[in-house]
Amino acid sequence: MDNKPVMEFNAYLEDFNICKDSKSLFDSMNAFIVTEKYQDLRLRGIKINDLDAQSKTQFVEAEFLCATEEALKSFGKFVQHLHDKGHKLVFTRLHLSGDKHLKPCEDICVGFEGCMAVANLFQQHWLQNLIEFRFTDFIVDPYAIIGLCDALTMNPSLMIIDFSRDNINEDLASAVIQRLYYNPCLTKINLDGNPIATGLFRENYIKPYFNQRKEVSIIIA
Repeated sequence: MDNKPVMEFNAYLEDFNICKDSKSLFDSMNAFIVTEKYQDLRLRGIKINDLDAQSKTQFVEAEFLCATEEALKSFGKFVQHLHDKGHKLVFTRLHLSGDKHLKPCEDICVGFEGCMAVANLFQQHWLQNLIEFRFTDFIVDPYAIIGLCDALTMNPSLMIIDFSRDNINEDLASAVIQRLYYNPCLTKINLDGNPIATGLFRENYIKPYFNQRKEVSIIIA
C-alpha cells in the first residue's frame, strides 16, 4: 500500500487514461511528492490544458510552493525524474513561489544552488515548451538571479517572465531586463512588488535603454 501513490503517478505519466482530469493528476502528483520526500516542496495547483492523443503527451500549467531553497532543488529532481523515465508531461506555464502560506512571516532566501537548480532545467531543455515562467516571493541573491536569467536568455518560447516580490533593486532590475529584453517571443517582464523607485526607474533606465520594443511590457508598479 505504501508504494501505491508512486505507482499511480508513474502509471499515469505512461498512460494518460489513469488520470483523466486535473484533480486526479493533482492528487496523484501530491502523493508522489510526499512519498518520494521532495523536501519542502508542495504542489498548489495543476491544470491540464491540452492533450496530444497520438503521442499521449499532456500539456499542463502548474504552481509549486517552496518553503526553503531546498524545495527548488527538489523541483529540479522532480523534473529530472520526468525526463529520465520518459514521462510525457509537459509544462507550458510554471510558477515557483515562496511558500508564504506555510511561512507567512519568514523570508525565504534563495542563493546560487537554488537558482542554478532551476537554471539547469532550462539549460537541459527540459522546460522548452514554457510560454510563462514565474519565480516570485523569494529573497534572491543578486548573483544567483543573474545566473538564472542567463539560462533564460534568448529562450525561444517564453512570452511572460515574472520576478515579482523577489527583493530586486534598481541596478539588479536593469541587469535582469538587459539579459531578457531581446528574447524573441517576449511580451512581458514583471518586476512588481520589488524595492524599485518607479518614476526614477522609468526615467533613468526604461526610457533611455529599454524602449525599442513596443510589444514588450515592463511592469514595475
